[in-house]
Amino acid sequence: MNVTAFIRKTSAKDKATIYFRVRDEKCDIKCASELTINPNHWDAKRQSYKQRIALVKDSERQQLNDAILDLKRLISKEYYIGATAEWLKRVIFVFHHPNAYKLKDNQCQTGIRNTCQYREDRTLRAIPEDREETHRLCDGH
Repeated sequence: MNVTAFIRKTSAKDKATIYFRVRDEKCDIKCASELTINPNHWDAKRQSYKQRIALVKDSERQQLNDAILDLKRLISKEYYIGATAEWLKRVIFVFHHPNAYKLKDNQCQTGIRNTCQYREDRTLRAIPEDREETHRLCDGH
């Protein structure tokens, strides 16, 4: 399984959305993230900012590069054989909105069924709708 980050050039010349792609033997799924970058600053080989960009603060460059790496790690960690585009969309959403799935009395407070899982380490993670789980599923009630 391989996770890559890439951009698509658009008519907006100053901002491009960063997409994530997951490839496996039988799987090739892509999904947009909420991360953006100036296309002129993108290094496709490194999948991050180009090393020498004087127009961008080092802290801003490092923050985006770290976010890309963290999201790639999360996708790799949560990946399972048979993953779908909907699954990838949920994982990216949970990355950008970690407080979207809050626990109250060990119940997930969301209107979306079967999108998060309460684990023993007290963290939530996105799970696919069609995957059987032995853990308690949040049902939004």
